[in-house]
Amino acid sequence: MNTSTTSPKELCAHDIMSRDLITIPLDFSLGGVANIFCENGISGAPVVDEAGNLAGVISKSDLIKHDAEAATRVVSGPATYFRTLDDETLQELDPDRFHEEDLESARVIDVYTDNVITATTTTPLPSLAKMMVLHGIHRIIILDGESPVGVVTSMDLLRRLASLEGWMDEPTA
Repeated sequence: MNTSTTSPKELCAHDIMSRDLITIPLDFSLGGVANIFCENGISGAPVVDEAGNLAGVISKSDLIKHDAEAATRVVSGPATYFRTLDDETLQELDPDRFHEEDLESARVIDVYTDNVITATTTTPLPSLAKMMVLHGIHRIIILDGESPVGVVTSMDLLRRLASLEGWMDEPTA
């Protein structure tokens, strides 16, 4: 589609969605999720059941909230998901003030969001933007039936708007 003469009102989710979708199973560990987020430079992903159907979404915010709650329940201490410490630093920490939850025991099913805002590939861009603003979210999972096939993020919308307005080159994603 030639976007140089295209209005945002004419575009749909399939025109800008990311198709290289990383999905997370319900029984996956939170440590594994944190690693996937860091390794792939993403801040959230769809959560799927055993059949591959959408069950919800998990984000860095969910991980941080869980980690903060776990730290508060045990002792007050720093969040641990996105911090690395060397062995020498770990030995210097006061064990009475520091708790690092076993990230392999905490599971996605314990922290993910199951009330997810979704759309189809034919949902118009203005509708996607309105959903994000009204619900205060940064990503919308795009479904084909019950299966996730893509995601549209707030950055995807901004990139396309900027390219349509001539503020930057055409997005490559």
